[in-house]
Amino acid sequence: MAIRLLDRDTIEKITAGEVIERPVSAVKELVENAIDAGSCGISVEIRGGGAEYIRVSDNGCGIPAEEVKLAFTSHATSKLKNADELSSVLTMGFRGEALPSISAVAKVTLTTRTAGAEAGVKICVEAGQITSISEAGCPEGTTVEVRDMFFNVPVRRSFMKKPAYEQSLISELIERIALGNPLIAFRLTSQGKALIKTYGSGDVVQTAAEIYGKAWADSLRRVNETEGAITLKGYIGIGDQAQPTRARQCYFINGRLVSCRVLSQALEEACRGRVTIGRYPSCALNVTLPTALVDVNAHPGKLEVRFRDEASFRLTAQTLLARAFAGERMMDALLPKIELPPLKAQVELSQSVPAKEEPCPEKPKPAALDEVSAPKAQSAFDYLRTLDIDAAPKAMVSEVREAPIGVLQQKASQPEKPVEATTASPVPQQTTIAEAELNVPAYRLIGVYLNTYILLEYRQSLIMIDQHAAHERLNYEKYTKALDEGVASQPLLLPVVLELGPRDRAILQDSMDVLKDAGYEIELFGDGALRVTAVPFIYGQGDMRLLFTEMLDELKLLKNAEKERRLASVIQASCKHAVKGGDRLSEAEIQSLLEMMNASGAPPTCPHGRPIIKVFTKRSVEQMFKRLQ
Repeated sequence: MAIRLLDRDTIEKITAGEVIERPVSAVKELVENAIDAGSCGISVEIRGGGAEYIRVSDNGCGIPAEEVKLAFTSHATSKLKNADELSSVLTMGFRGEALPSISAVAKVTLTTRTAGAEAGVKICVEAGQITSISEAGCPEGTTVEVRDMFFNVPVRRSFMKKPAYEQSLISELIERIALGNPLIAFRLTSQGKALIKTYGSGDVVQTAAEIYGKAWADSLRRVNETEGAITLKGYIGIGDQAQPTRARQCYFINGRLVSCRVLSQALEEACRGRVTIGRYPSCALNVTLPTALVDVNAHPGKLEVRFRDEASFRLTAQTLLARAFAGERMMDALLPKIELPPLKAQVELSQSVPAKEEPCPEKPKPAALDEVSAPKAQSAFDYLRTLDIDAAPKAMVSEVREAPIGVLQQKASQPEKPVEATTASPVPQQTTIAEAELNVPAYRLIGVYLNTYILLEYRQSLIMIDQHAAHERLNYEKYTKALDEGVASQPLLLPVVLELGPRDRAILQDSMDVLKDAGYEIELFGDGALRVTAVPFIYGQGDMRLLFTEMLDELKLLKNAEKERRLASVIQASCKHAVKGGDRLSEAEIQSLLEMMNASGAPPTCPHGRPIIKVFTKRSVEQMFKRLQ
């Protein structure tokens, strides 16, 4: 078969296919160009999931009239001069393939005007060919309209899914980009309906509240850590903020939105035991590191990056993420929450971006998450004011972040008489150090519900504590500490002999080293029996057969997992045999449990990530009973 040079049309379609896979790809490229242009307001409008119509408008610096035609030429870019700069590029785009690739498979109209220019320029390109170019009246900035995506590549169009699905991909993209660029006001509209509106306040938490709601955003944990040349900033969501998928995991490398398996692994390892099994922590995290340590040129769509030393980077990221939980205490959930009024009405961004009076700013270096520049933040609010509407207030979410509540130490001399409850007797009242200074009670035991949930009144909040989950976490902490010290195992006076089937015996043989590390001493003998001669001291006098059945079931599911993951599973199974829900606790036992919880530095979740403590504020209770709307 003869070798021949492909014609230009075929080459352009192949190149476009690498960069523009579906409508969301086009939106990503255009929005990133708008960010590079120094915009503080970006508006995106779509119809038909983006396949019919995409419109991206910004108030950035625009494109000079003499360079507009060049912008539609492959490998033409203002962001890169030579190959040496590839190792230090910080702009979102740099390949010069966005506009050529989009216009090769769609009908594109671009209108742009630079600061000080008397008129703008309008250019129309269809299937890679310029059809017209003329002067146009337009505001400063750039607007790109894309129609009939893949009209000349029907095979590619046939692989697209329903408009609702394509729209969801675009919506998720804008959410992520907005979280990584809190200084920019974003608007996404579909079929004339506003889906996303952010104000560009510069506050990541406020931006998260505008996208996902105040309740979710207000519970995020802040991360701001540095190790050597690597800095990690942003927010993590665990507990109720954990999600059934990784859709709310947003990662940025030097300001660039990426899909990063390494960071995802580091995050999930750092949050293990704080997120319910089967769910994933959410986050908005930006890693800043020297450009020489990361390759951003590893993917045609710039979705992935490569690290010079992936293992070292993962370990460093995990260490930095774990610091977000340093000083965490079980009873921190009792910290009173500041009640905030509902979010004010959303700000409407105009369909077209107006001209700015001040000169176009220089293209900024991508800022790290949570790194707010006052002048830039102000410019975003100025941009909103040009729309003749009020800028959104900055204080929509609490500026007060969670902190340890203190230590429950001092018993009150005259405890209050508790409310009669279902099963429990009153517990002597205690106060925290902080509360003692205010001379007000810390908590009051109301009782125990279903012999499972301890009920406390704290200030104006109702606290529910899952006694089994609390015991399980305390045992887990005690157990893992003993393992570290090499004193977790205790011999049995009489060895326990268990019969196993062939499959269970094979699983056990493959996991002998894991069980030994967890404090078990086991001998295999005969055709299908095992003899247990020592168990972790934390186990007590439970049903050995039930314990091993549960552990083997877990080990079957994790047979291909790393040793650390299998060991963690064995430890969790061992700790599960703690105080059960339904066990009636005496007054002294409840008091002891509360004191141990308060003294413990463990997180307020069981080892499987289920919550130990739930707080119902006065406001939430009154809303429940319709006293408040």
